[in-house]
Amino acid sequence: MSGNVRNRNQGNNSQTASNAGAPVFRAKAKPKVSPLTGANFDYSGDPRVGESFVVVIAGPDRARTITFHHPIGVTDLEDGVWVATPTSEVPDLVARRDDPAAATIRENREEHRFESAVREGLVTETDDGEYLYPSGENRQAVLSAARAAAKAAAKAASTKPAAMAYLAHLSADRRVEEDRVREHLTKDSVVRASVVAYPDSTYRTRSGPLADRAQRAHARIPPGASRAAAEDMVSRILFG
Repeated sequence: MSGNVRNRNQGNNSQTASNAGAPVFRAKAKPKVSPLTGANFDYSGDPRVGESFVVVIAGPDRARTITFHHPIGVTDLEDGVWVATPTSEVPDLVARRDDPAAATIRENREEHRFESAVREGLVTETDDGEYLYPSGENRQAVLSAARAAAKAAAKAASTKPAAMAYLAHLSADRRVEEDRVREHLTKDSVVRASVVAYPDSTYRTRSGPLADRAQRAHARIPPGASRAAAEDMVSRILFG
């Protein structure tokens, strides 16, 4: 388990700063412009969007640009499906890709599991939110020293430390205490109880001015279709 959890978050802890006197930075935008479609922003090279392609439907007086892409952010869709979004709304999805409550939920679940460990006598909690092993050793300090030792050993061997490498740098007594804590924190019953106490958010990444346009899988492009196959299917849909 990572270090000690100090304080439970009750919200997103967002801070509102005054814009008065804030510096203004200006940068040149580089849209792709053509006499047919006007400004056409291609997001295929943006890692936040991933694999995608753009379809332009042009008429005498206007043009519609649609980006086909895989789900962006938090959705109920399979990763391999294709979604069609008006290109102008792709920035909405990118800006809203992360659930603002996810970190708070994760931290609260972690502290809930530690409270269970306290009740089981595997650790004790100090007044300032630190956790101590039954031996009285500060868990955070012990784990920090072990991680530093693992990092130094890996550096000497010109490698990167494995995720659990720090456990080998605990003393025998601390290893016993830490193994008991880790075993308890990862128990299915303990994890399930923390999820019940702090359920998943209902947040979904949506587009539109009101963030109310859900991403939907394209009904005629099968999940897992390659970009080339998806492009061919869209061409057949449009041209018969």
